[in-house]
Amino acid sequence: MDLDGQDNTRDEFIELWNISGAPVLLYDPDHSTNTWRLRDAVDFEFPTGLELPPDGALVVVGFDPVLDPGTLADFRAAYGLGPEVLVLGPYRGRLANDTETLELERPDLPDTNDVPFVLVERVKYHDQAPWPAGTDGTGLSLQRISLGGFGNDPTNWLAGIPSQDRASPAKPTPTATACRMAGKSRMGSTRTTPRTPSGTMTAMGRAPR
Repeated sequence: MDLDGQDNTRDEFIELWNISGAPVLLYDPDHSTNTWRLRDAVDFEFPTGLELPPDGALVVVGFDPVLDPGTLADFRAAYGLGPEVLVLGPYRGRLANDTETLELERPDLPDTNDVPFVLVERVKYHDQAPWPAGTDGTGLSLQRISLGGFGNDPTNWLAGIPSQDRASPAKPTPTATACRMAGKSRMGSTRTTPRTPSGTMTAMGRAPR
């Protein structure tokens, strides 16, 4: 979605959603400063000590929700996002409309020189076939069909109207998205779905809730 013909970076977001029945720690419990992170299209390190409860969700945005409460209020209002959903940011980078790659990574056991990271999931979306048509410049978003299906599979996505009632992490529908990526004018959002301690990531969908 554009604002006054400009790239609407305010409403771009990435949503992480735990669709499991157990908490997911977004850090290494033995080395708590080593946290999960987003890479490629955007860079973001999750805060130390952060835990996603069962069926819990959080949203990562490109602005600072602490230093910019006015923008946060506008963002929540734009998507009908309740105060119970944690909003984090800012991430560095941007989500493109045409094609982009997003990676979710978790820390592995540190070695003497560095902290290696394990790829949890990678999604590379596109606005051309075999990805669903009609999501570039139309206001439609890419929505994941199966939460358990492969996130990087174009057949696991459809083009739909962003809607707050169909996108609630607290009340998922059978076709609710798991990971959403809002890029420029038409990408509704991006949600990741950690289901185990290692987690999984999907991609583009509707507005967060």
